[in-house]
Amino acid sequence: MKSQLKVVGLIFAFLVSSQSVANADFAFDFAPSQWTYSETTDSAYGPSGTLTATQMQITSANYTNWAYTQFATPVPDQNGSYSIAIPMNVDKIEFSYQYSTGDISSSFFDMAQYTVNGVSTDLVPIFNKTGTVYGDLTTVSGTKSIDVKGNQGKTFSIDQLCNDCVLGSATVTITNFSVSRTRYDSNVVLSDNKPTITADAKGYICKPGSYTFLDSGITKSVAAPTSFVYTLIVNGARVSSVSSDNWGVLSRSSIGATDKSINGVATMSSATWLLDGANAKSAQCEVLAYQGNATALSYSNNS
Repeated sequence: MKSQLKVVGLIFAFLVSSQSVANADFAFDFAPSQWTYSETTDSAYGPSGTLTATQMQITSANYTNWAYTQFATPVPDQNGSYSIAIPMNVDKIEFSYQYSTGDISSSFFDMAQYTVNGVSTDLVPIFNKTGTVYGDLTTVSGTKSIDVKGNQGKTFSIDQLCNDCVLGSATVTITNFSVSRTRYDSNVVLSDNKPTITADAKGYICKPGSYTFLDSGITKSVAAPTSFVYTLIVNGARVSSVSSDNWGVLSRSSIGATDKSINGVATMSSATWLLDGANAKSAQCEVLAYQGNATALSYSNNS
């Protein structure tokens, strides 16, 4: 957390106005590779999700072998979700949505939501054919504009829920996805593809991923970072930080403390740490990229 706060300080030092610029579709730091899909699932009955550069779609679970009797028990809360950490220069998230359901109890039992920093909001009206009567709903579409100021670094997600997960599924489709970014008087580096970490019996290798460079936060080009700082996180502890230029640009204090229990080496293409039995431990790699007085902080998968 300390390192994240210091990087935020580096980025916001460039802020000069609240003028925003738009970024359309699932691209740059909102590219499909930057999102995490998660689900609580039965392998045979869903849920399921797909994400491309232009469309996100999630379908709720539906237990088709479940028999409706007074003795049967539904299998609840088999939810699908795409989530992402909100980048530091993003102020607003906007998108179009289309929701459809074949559930006999309509959206009441298969709600679509969006979540910001743990707070969920229904994406569609609540309709229920049985019990409390709100009417009927088969399909509905619309647009959303979500102010995320103050939630940068927190998690944003699109969620397709199912309350009972029987008697029909629902699908939410997200298109025309865009974000508004605060304009800066300097440059911005965005993470396009997450870093990766691999482990074997002898150690870890972290590769930095790929980036986009925004001149003054607007004009994009392929990034050419001049320095990387790699931090190894093992079982939740920051154990080593190494610099590709031997701390020539960024100081050790800029990325927070590590206990320095593992030695590593870094180049512009990767960082390596030697540790016997590394493939038996849970590890993650944090990468701080620097170019043109701008920084980007990103995290790998868990090994």
